[in-house]
Amino acid sequence: MEQQPPRRSLLILLAVAIIVVGVVVVKSLPKQQTASTPEALSENPVAQSIAAVPRESTRYGSGEEALSQEALEAQAKASNPDTNTPAEDQTRKPEAKEAPEAAAPAEEPANPTAAPEPPEPEQENAVEPLPGSKLGESLANDKPTMVDFGAGWCQACKMMEPVLKESAKRYQGTANIVYVDTDKFPQIAHDYKITAIPTQIFFDASGKEANRHMGYWPIEEVDKQLAALGVGE
Repeated sequence: MEQQPPRRSLLILLAVAIIVVGVVVVKSLPKQQTASTPEALSENPVAQSIAAVPRESTRYGSGEEALSQEALEAQAKASNPDTNTPAEDQTRKPEAKEAPEAAAPAEEPANPTAAPEPPEPEQENAVEPLPGSKLGESLANDKPTMVDFGAGWCQACKMMEPVLKESAKRYQGTANIVYVDTDKFPQIAHDYKITAIPTQIFFDASGKEANRHMGYWPIEEVDKQLAALGVGE
């Protein structure tokens, strides 16, 4: 019974010591500001956005823990300004594609004013005299016939070439115009007793010789001879 007072005193001293130690420890800890104080809100924009969310919001909770989608997006944007939210991605207009570069114009010709040369017009209704090989056939087709005997080395025969071509054009279908090259058909020249060139022989529709001329004859004389045989232009 006599030892109880010292025990009580020890307990009291122990409790006082514990209190003192606790006070010292608490005082030694650094002071921290929470996000709910006005000072913390002024220094932290993210905390301001979170604090601005109404307490009655039920999207992500209620009370102080409730955060709206706008607050989360603001928080994400504050931490990474270059990152776009899904809503912004949907509303962003697609960037216009660069237009392709225009093709370089084709090089102009060296002389643009020079017009291309037109093609040479073909001779209209070009008709050639019949060759000597067609003489027998011509005398048997019931049409008057003019035969010119000549050669390529004869100058007067060359003068007859345009007359024969014009006659073949004028009398196509009504008379036969035949040219016999005596170098190619010497036998025909021998059969008709040709002694000089050029020589023209006119045959009627039955194939009988009607007239003969030696030398150059113009187109007007040819027309007269064929007209005498009943050939009209």
